[in-house]
Amino acid sequence: MAKKDKKDEEYKDENLHNEPEQDDEDFGLPDLDDDSDSSDSDEESSSSTEDSEQDSTETSDELFTIDQDDEYDPNPFGDDDKEGDELDEEPASTYTPPKKQSAAPIIITLSIIVIIACALVYYFFLREPEKEPVAQEPVKDTTSYVVEKPVEPEPEVIEPEPEPTEGVVNTLNSRTGRSYVVVGSFFDEDLAKDYADKLTKDGTNAYIIPPFGKSKFNRVAIEETESFAQASTRATELSGQFKEQPWPLKY
Repeated sequence: MAKKDKKDEEYKDENLHNEPEQDDEDFGLPDLDDDSDSSDSDEESSSSTEDSEQDSTETSDELFTIDQDDEYDPNPFGDDDKEGDELDEEPASTYTPPKKQSAAPIIITLSIIVIIACALVYYFFLREPEKEPVAQEPVKDTTSYVVEKPVEPEPEVIEPEPEPTEGVVNTLNSRTGRSYVVVGSFFDEDLAKDYADKLTKDGTNAYIIPPFGKSKFNRVAIEETESFAQASTRATELSGQFKEQPWPLKY
């Protein structure tokens, strides 16, 4: 009921505040319809009383319903509101995909393992053990040396040069049919003999061929051959060794 009295007082105060506004609106105007205004005011007052009664009944009903609402409170401590606020305050969760791990550490570890394994295999299986140096025994020299005696040169035997044998001067008196190598031709028979004697002193046999046929010269030959060809070959070999050029002659 105390709440109802408060509502009535508030309503009266509102009417009091509205009256001066109406007076202000009528300020300066002639009061022509006072009677009508009075009658209207009575009607308004009666209607206002009715309205106030209706309002009082409505307010009483509202207060009753409010009291009923106040009597039953399923959550007197307000935990639901706090939980709702907490849920509203929580940020919306977003899906973050897992980060891909880098393969570099795995590759590095595998490479280190492979290197270590290769080193172990080489050290235990492939590496040749170091050979200890073997002390070699000195080899005895069993070679025998032959000392050669110097060979004394034998004294050269100087053979005495044989004394040159003197040749023989042959004077031909008849024709022989042989061929001769002629080295000189003289018109005088004595000159021919002198030259033949000179040749015999050098160890050469000499032949004096007297003039025959149409020739009038005495010829001095040094060699006798069986054929003219042999005499011709020998004359060529003896070329330049005598005063005259040797030539072959068949007698």
